[in-house]
Amino acid sequence: MRLIVSLFLILLWLIPAQAQISKGQAIISTGPGGRPCGPIHLETWQNNTGAPINIVQIQIWNGLGEGTKSDVTQVVIRQSDGAILIDGGHDDYTNGAGNQRIQKENWGGGTYMILPAGDTLRFVFGCTNPAAGIGGWIVTIWFK
Repeated sequence: MRLIVSLFLILLWLIPAQAQISKGQAIISTGPGGRPCGPIHLETWQNNTGAPINIVQIQIWNGLGEGTKSDVTQVVIRQSDGAILIDGGHDDYTNGAGNQRIQKENWGGGTYMILPAGDTLRFVFGCTNPAAGIGGWIVTIWFK
């Protein structure tokens, strides 16, 4: 398990700490090596495509370092109206051996969440325990 968490933290190091857009997909990463899990952090991604986009799926991956014991906040919010796209908050009080979690929200059946041109997604994440250790987060957004 320790190896898996280490590999994901290396992956985080390879992805820039800014959102990138590519062929209907955007990625928000917490950057090289993760971040201290506490306090709560904020990353944003703005729709700079010049047109509204239809978000069809969103995923949050998080990996918490060994010894992390805390309430974990991870939520993506549309800035214009405060609509929550995904809320993956959870308690992480296991044996502290290093944990990872993936949560997806999928708008199936031809439905989607609209993000108008110029609007922003806010990713609020972190641990309520300031001494919780290191955490890494990646948000992937698929859109049409």
